[in-house]
Amino acid sequence: GDVYKRQPQNPIDVIESRRRETSLNVSAGNEHLISSIIHTIDTMKITSLTKAAVKSMVKEDCDGRLNIVQVYAIKPPDSSKKPRVSMRISDGCYFIRCITFHMPELRNFDIVGITDYKPVKLKDGNLVIHFTKAERLYSDVKKLIGSPVDYNRENSNEETISIKIPASAKRLEQPSDNDPTQEEQEEPPQEEASQNEPSKEYIIQPSVEVKGVMPIKALGLHSSDWTIKVRLIRKGELKKFTREKYGESYLLPLEFIDSEGTQICATLFSSGVDKYQSILTPLSCYLISNGTIKMANKTYTSVRNDFAMTLDATVTIQPVADDPSIPRAGYCFMPIAKIAEVPSGTMIDIIGVVRTVREVTEFGRRDGTQTVRRGILLCDDSGHEIEVTLWGAFAEGNYSADDILAFKGVRVSDYNGKQLNTTSDTAITKDPEHERTNELKTWRLGKEDLELVSLTSKSVSAEDMLMLAEVIKSGEALDADPKGMMCWVSGSIIMIVHDKGFYYMGCKKCKRKMLDSVCDKCKEEAIPYYMFNMKISDGTDSIWVHVFGEQGEALLKKPAGEMLTLQEKDSANFKQTFDKTKGDVIFVIPHRCTRCS
Repeated sequence: GDVYKRQPQNPIDVIESRRRETSLNVSAGNEHLISSIIHTIDTMKITSLTKAAVKSMVKEDCDGRLNIVQVYAIKPPDSSKKPRVSMRISDGCYFIRCITFHMPELRNFDIVGITDYKPVKLKDGNLVIHFTKAERLYSDVKKLIGSPVDYNRENSNEETISIKIPASAKRLEQPSDNDPTQEEQEEPPQEEASQNEPSKEYIIQPSVEVKGVMPIKALGLHSSDWTIKVRLIRKGELKKFTREKYGESYLLPLEFIDSEGTQICATLFSSGVDKYQSILTPLSCYLISNGTIKMANKTYTSVRNDFAMTLDATVTIQPVADDPSIPRAGYCFMPIAKIAEVPSGTMIDIIGVVRTVREVTEFGRRDGTQTVRRGILLCDDSGHEIEVTLWGAFAEGNYSADDILAFKGVRVSDYNGKQLNTTSDTAITKDPEHERTNELKTWRLGKEDLELVSLTSKSVSAEDMLMLAEVIKSGEALDADPKGMMCWVSGSIIMIVHDKGFYYMGCKKCKRKMLDSVCDKCKEEAIPYYMFNMKISDGTDSIWVHVFGEQGEALLKKPAGEMLTLQEKDSANFKQTFDKTKGDVIFVIPHRCTRCS
């Protein structure tokens, strides 16, 4: 009773005084002390977070002291693993990661009282708090209180201050163990209960504002317990894949940008797709916490970041109000002139003026399926132009001359000099909100007649030709570059080997070699395709060349089936057809074929 009569200014001092006077040991199982502490809290007005709560919790085990802290970045348990819940607790000055296996009903930014806890040191040297009992005291807190920093990174001996709880926070009533009518009270109406009782689900709060988030460039392979504030600038196409161990699953490629203009790729996997796909809207802002950081595979993206994020259902993704400081687009535009120096297969971003739009044509894939493609000629103020091939749905878009088009994520090809190809992850924007758009419009208006250097060659000049001796010599480096390269050769056909076979039987649809009359995969019949060897020479050396399919038709001017019939009915004419093919011809030869020389 004396404790209450003194009425110290700080309610935590009251609790500490009562604990010392009763000389009770909470860790020995005196649960009635914890209960009495909660009742003491219930009768008093708590106005601030516990001063230096994080520091005191990591330096000593629980001694019955009540710590008033704020929780946020709650990471729900993964059903496939132990029911461990991860979150952060903050005293307004420092935050630290906290874990529990006894999930209380909490929302992000709630104020709680923790009375049973233990500091744990991880293998990487970082400290976390493991608690088994927490009481929810305040709800409806809209943002993080103070500007806390990570205790494991910025620990110092500076004196901390007491941080006030916002006046708008809603105080929660605690039930009394001494109230015999508690269990007899009727449940409130459903509508009223939904306003006063916390939901057992994790609430996504679109108005969340958090201070002190990390920039993307601070993320690394060993980053943990982090939060970034970003804008979604690209939401890719949902892709299905199958793993032998896990069966059918899905992935969703994403790209984000922060207020510093740094971009990062992310892939949302499996259950994360089901949980977050519907709330991910391009150009919206989000808080993302605790994904996995890994090295980026730059084969499939033009984003200039060495790292990428892997996201699943265990991460926290929260929509927030739009932040004007975060750019609405992320491009790394490359001048067309510099594409000449870019290796084949590289993904790049490009912007330019449309000079020519070609017709849409059909194209047969190797697997037998059909798609459509369209070529456009793109130029810019570097004085160069390049062919861009649009595939699939991109080819059916509405384009016209003098349009300003921005391409995010197109692949460089060495076919016919240099070309660009769209992929399923490419994004095309007409007249994007970017300074380069106005620059190109001004440049185009001032140029009536464009004199441009083309990076895509449609004809072959003498300078493009290589002698066979040069081709064979350069083939010695193929072991270091298994992909090889393409080159032009002008020579004469001096021999065609056809007496040992000049064709193979393949599927009419997928063209795979078949032993039976019907393809196991496509259920289509077999037809003959060209497959033979010939020798060419240009005076400096000679080389054997493999000829397949359409190339054979281009040389012999007849389909393989017709040549097979000719062989059976008129062998003399058959032989003469091959002999007529000998002579001068220009070839495009992959370097890897020089291994046969």
